[in-house]
Amino acid sequence: MLLVGLVVVAAGCGSDDPTPTPAGAASTPTPALSEWDQLIADAQEEGRLVVIGSGGGGSRMELVWDRFTDEFGIQTVVQRGSAREHTDRLIAEQAAGRFTADVGTIGGGTGATRAAPAGIFEETDGWLFLPEVVDRSNWFNGQHHYADLDEKYLFNHSAAFAHTIEFHVNTDKVSQAEIDAIQSIDDFLAPRWRGEIVGLTPMEPGATTGYYELYLMGETDWLQTYVQDLDVGFFGDFRTVEDQFAQGVYSICILGCGDIEDLADLGLPVETVRKDLGTVGTMVGGTSANVVHVMKDPANPNAAKLFVNWFLSREGQTAVHDLVAEYSGRTSPNSLRLDVPKDNVDPAEIQEPGRDYVNIDAAEHVAKRDEIIAQVREWFQAAN
Repeated sequence: MLLVGLVVVAAGCGSDDPTPTPAGAASTPTPALSEWDQLIADAQEEGRLVVIGSGGGGSRMELVWDRFTDEFGIQTVVQRGSAREHTDRLIAEQAAGRFTADVGTIGGGTGATRAAPAGIFEETDGWLFLPEVVDRSNWFNGQHHYADLDEKYLFNHSAAFAHTIEFHVNTDKVSQAEIDAIQSIDDFLAPRWRGEIVGLTPMEPGATTGYYELYLMGETDWLQTYVQDLDVGFFGDFRTVEDQFAQGVYSICILGCGDIEDLADLGLPVETVRKDLGTVGTMVGGTSANVVHVMKDPANPNAAKLFVNWFLSREGQTAVHDLVAEYSGRTSPNSLRLDVPKDNVDPAEIQEPGRDYVNIDAAEHVAKRDEIIAQVREWFQAAN
C-alpha cells in the first residue's frame, strides 16, 4: 500500500513524549517528505476528490473510485450524468467563476467537440510527474494517447484493438470451402461475388461507420471498387437488407448489415464470420470508459494530481483491470500501459506485437469523418 510509506514518515515527524531534548544535545533533523508523500499529505488535508462520472466511465469505475478512497483516505464524490449534461453545466459554472470539480471521464465525442474547445480542462501532461507515468516507453507505441484534437486534455488510458473483418454469409448459398478461401479483403472483389453482396446504401447514416473505418485503414481503392463495380445490392433500410439476405437473394453482407447476425437465432441460414484478412488493425478508445482528464482550476488540486498519477500508474491501471471486471461481470478495458495484466481483457481486443493500427477515435480522424463519408457518397453517386 502506498499509504504505508506516509505512515512511517509521519511517525518519525513527531512524538507524544513530552521529555525535552537535553541542553547541548544534537536534535535529530526531521526527514523531508518525498514529493509523492507530500502530495498525499496535501491531498488528505483537502479531504475530497470530485469526479465528473460521465457514461460508462462513471458507472463501470465504481470500485476504482472506492479503491482510491481506501488507499489514500480521501472521500470520492462522483457526479453522474451524460457528457452533454456535464458539459453544459460545467461551461456555465466556469463562465460564472465557479470551479467545483477535479477530474472526470467525459469521452472523446462531446469532450473533443465541445468541452475541450470551451476550455474546461487542464492540459493533462502538466499534472503528471510520476516517472513511470511520464515515461512514454511504458505506453503503447511509445506515446501518450489523447482523444481530443489538440492531444492535450482527454488522456486515452485504454482501448480495444481489432484485426479482423466481420462479414455474414448465407450458408445455403456459400460453402465452407468458399469461406475458407477468403484470405484477403480483395477476395471479395472476385467475379464470384459480383451481384452477390447486399448492404445499406452509404447514403444512409447507419452505414457510415464501416466505410469510415476502412477508409482510415487505407482501403480507399477497395471502397471505390466496392461501391462502383461490384453490383452490390444497396437498399435504404436495414429491414430490406435483412429480408433480402435471409431469403437467399444475396450471399454475403459486409457493410451496413444491421442485425443480420441475430437472424441465426431464428433458425435462418446465417453465419457471422470474423477473419484476419491482413488489413491494418483498428484501435477504438475514445469513450468515457477509456479516458481521464483534469478539470480547469480543480477545486482540490492536490487530490486531482494524486488521483491522475495514481490512476495512470501501473498500480492504478491494474486496479482498473481487476475492479471493472469484478463490478461489471464482464471483461476489463485493455490498458494502453504495456506492464498491466491482460487476463481479464477480451483476447480479441488485445493488440498484436508488430501490427499496425489506426486509432479510429483519434480527434484528427474524427474531424475528417464528414469529409470521408462525402467522398464515399460521391463515388457511390457517380456509379448509381
